[in-house]
This record gives sequence, C-alpha cells and structure tokens, in this order.
Amino acid sequence: MAWSRSFAVGGLEHKVPEPWLHDRPFRLEEIPGRGLGAVATKDLLPGDVVLLERPILAIRSDEKGTEPTAMSGIMTFTASARKVYKALSEEGRAEVWKLHDACLQKPEKSLEGILFTNCIGRDQTVRFDAALCLALSRFNHSCCPNLEQSWDEDAGHVPSSGDVRVSMMSLSLTKVRLVAAQPVKAGEELFTHYAAALAPRPFVFFRALPALRWS
Repeated sequence: MAWSRSFAVGGLEHKVPEPWLHDRPFRLEEIPGRGLGAVATKDLLPGDVVLLERPILAIRSDEKGTEPTAMSGIMTFTASARKVYKALSEEGRAEVWKLHDACLQKPEKSLEGILFTNCIGRDQTVRFDAALCLALSRFNHSCCPNLEQSWDEDAGHVPSSGDVRVSMMSLSLTKVRLVAAQPVKAGEELFTHYAAALAPRPFVFFRALPALRWS
C-alpha cells in the first residue's frame, strides 16, 4: 500500500509518498536505564537503510556572517524555536510535546527543554543549526554508534507517525538518513550520534552532550 504524509509549504498542502511508513527495520521499546530506544527487528548489514525522515522543524540560531556569543545564541534559538513551533499544525505540536525533556532543573516540561534534549545540531551539508526529527529523536546517542547518519536532499522518507504537518520552515526537501555502519543482529539496540564527539564545531545551543544519552 502506498502511504503519504502532508506538509505545508508556502501555505499550500503537499503530499509526499511514504512507501516505508509501516516497513521499518526497528521498533521502539523501553530500554533499562535509558527510557525509549530503537531496537532492530531483523539482522542488518552495513549500508542497510534504517530510517529516512524529514525534520518536523528546523531552526537557525545565528545570522549569516556572524559569530554569536553563548547568550545571544541561546536567546535567538529560543525565539526561533517558539516561532517555528507555532507554525506547526495542532497535531504536529502534540507530537513534539510527547518527546522527553531532560532539563531536570526545571519544575515542568517546556518547549525549550524538549528541543534541547532532542534536536540534532548543525551539519555542514545542510542549512540549519538545529533540527527535530520525531522518529530519530527516539534513537539513543552513542560516541560509537552502530548507525551512520547523513542528510539527503532528494530521498524518500519515513515519518514517525501518520499524517503530521510539518512547518514550512523545516527545510522540507531535506531528510536525515540512518544506515547500518556494521552488522547488527535482530534485538540489538540501534544507536546514532547527536554531535561529533571530537570534531570542533561552531557554537550551538547543545554543544556539550554526554557520551550516552536517552530519548
């Protein structure tokens, strides 16, 4: 069966074919000590595609040609995050709110905490400082991941759930691709990375990440 997902660009609704919507080689389950995680449902070989997904939202935290300070970067990110979040459909906002907020110093869940916890950072091949992918956010981080992550401008993609509209600010032609980096047995947890462990990077709001994180 051919599946599709709607997203809004320029005020117009578009349908994107989703042939993999219910044929993904992983499932989400509770991982002891780490909350939800992704587990392989079949043996994987290096190069096997695990996920193709379009960000539900993407954010720039600086302006071209400028180098923000830590405080200005965080303030700009917060303002941009609220603007992009408000552009989502009601269903899209609900999907974002289901995600974990690991900023435990705050008394209750917040949009900023959800995004700080789940966004992935600047990639030199695409035009954003932070992006949120609903399915990708459920994969736990490792400094030695068994998946490789890249960005794809023209591949099909798989949404994390049904017919959720994404913001027109979410770089609708860009998808994240996860492929197996090594042989993986069915039942093993799948790991990706949310930031390069050793590579120098320009300032972004999530610069310091632990070696392992949970969704």
